[in-house]
Amino acid sequence: MTESEYYTLLKKGVLLHCGIDEISDSSFKVISIRIFEQDQNYVSISSIRRFFCPLPHTSEVLPFVLNSFCQFIGYDDWLSFKKNIQVSLN
Repeated sequence: MTESEYYTLLKKGVLLHCGIDEISDSSFKVISIRIFEQDQNYVSISSIRRFFCPLPHTSEVLPFVLNSFCQFIGYDDWLSFKKNIQVSLN
């Protein structure tokens, strides 16, 4: 599975956890607030926007952002999320 495919699954998980059907500008603020309320991790609106709507020339997603999203949906961190996906595919 490619990194892009993992990102897609993580995006779906975050949206599902927030009860968001379709991403919009107002969704980024909701996601940021929900992550902070649940886990006390502050992920900026701009970081969330970069993850959900990346530009072709943008840099890699920061590990803190990936770990925060994964913790938000019930995993320990990004590596745990990827391992769990791999196990579920086998």
